[in-house]
Amino acid sequence: MTHMNLKKDRTPPLWAVLGAPLLGVPLMVGLLALVAPRVDEPVAEPVPVLVTEPVDTDYVEPTSNDSAAQTERELQVG
Repeated sequence: MTHMNLKKDRTPPLWAVLGAPLLGVPLMVGLLALVAPRVDEPVAEPVPVLVTEPVDTDYVEPTSNDSAAQTERELQVG
């Protein structure tokens, strides 16, 4: 088992309090800016694997003269 002594009255050192925000953050931002990829030419769009297009459908009259089918068709038309 690990034993740790925690002292509440101890403050962090001054170099840690001032060094991290004033030196560490700008240094990390600068290093990340140097490593960032450069974009010189436009990126080509990938060719889609599957393309969907709308299809025109024709309405087919029902084969029977059922009144329920006619009522349904009239309700769909408006």
